[in-house]
Amino acid sequence: YLSVVAKYPNNKIAKEAAFTAAVVYESMAYFERAAEAYETTADKFAKSDKGADALFNAGVLRQALGQNKRAIIHYKAYSKRFRKTRKDAQEVAYRIAVVHELAGEEGLAEKAYNAYLKAYRGGTHQLKATVFSGRAAYKLGQYRRAGKQLSAALKLFKKSSGAEAKRNRKYAAEARYYQGELLYRKYDKVSLKVKARKLDKALATKMKLLDQASTVYLDVVEINDASWATAALYRIGSVMEEFANSLRDAPTPPGFSEADAELYREALDNEVITIEEKAIELYIVGYKKAIELKVYNEYTQKLRAALGRMAASQFPPAKESRGQQRLGDRTPTIGLTKEVIRGE
Repeated sequence: YLSVVAKYPNNKIAKEAAFTAAVVYESMAYFERAAEAYETTADKFAKSDKGADALFNAGVLRQALGQNKRAIIHYKAYSKRFRKTRKDAQEVAYRIAVVHELAGEEGLAEKAYNAYLKAYRGGTHQLKATVFSGRAAYKLGQYRRAGKQLSAALKLFKKSSGAEAKRNRKYAAEARYYQGELLYRKYDKVSLKVKARKLDKALATKMKLLDQASTVYLDVVEINDASWATAALYRIGSVMEEFANSLRDAPTPPGFSEADAELYREALDNEVITIEEKAIELYIVGYKKAIELKVYNEYTQKLRAALGRMAASQFPPAKESRGQQRLGDRTPTIGLTKEVIRGE
């Protein structure tokens, strides 16, 4: 087929031959050669329907091969060239951001998500792209931008209904979870290593922010996405446990008499016990919820580990760590690219 293209480049069958060569290579799992053949088709017959399909396929294969930069080049060319003539140009524009994020390029991912949102207002992935833009900004430490996008995403979710709301539930839950993380950052900045006269104020501020963050995390549970509900319940418990530990480790303010210092420590220890009991309660609720919903992920494991640590009499620590693989799972194989799924 490629020899036909070389000998008769201007013949009308040349584009068919070039495209067919790529399809044959792909069917034989020669993905590198298939990608090259698609690229040849896209370059030589750019204005034809086969050229458009080849450009898209080349991007898909380069992505599957882990060649993200080359995939993005093809996706950008496709989304720009066919934005007004092909319906899937929107999907390809969204893929650019996804590939950047998968490659750990948060800054480029945020820009690409925002570019998609600007180009396709009300597009298929509007809510999801808004959440992911906020998530990328959060990972970059751009918390104001993150907060703005997360709030925008939740407004979109509140306007949705029926199948659309159900489809976007997990993204809304993720947005609310990250709003909780933003509050947690404020909570974490409040130090208890202060002078005695400022300790009460610091404790009050920290408790207030902790309550606000807990409310947000509980909102995640109410959105009713199993995975994010489990993550949120674990997060509340872990923050409570962390707070109890910070109180336990807080130094006795200088200047106290021995009797006053003892009273101070007793009061603090009582507060620690109360907070730890609340953390255990939240861990139990989270773990039971995960079991009820048949969710087994990293947060389920963390919930169980926390209970083994804090409530060992009721939840004895597991003697062996349980990995993600269970009986009946297939033995892992060498990571060769054997199939390219275009719809994902």
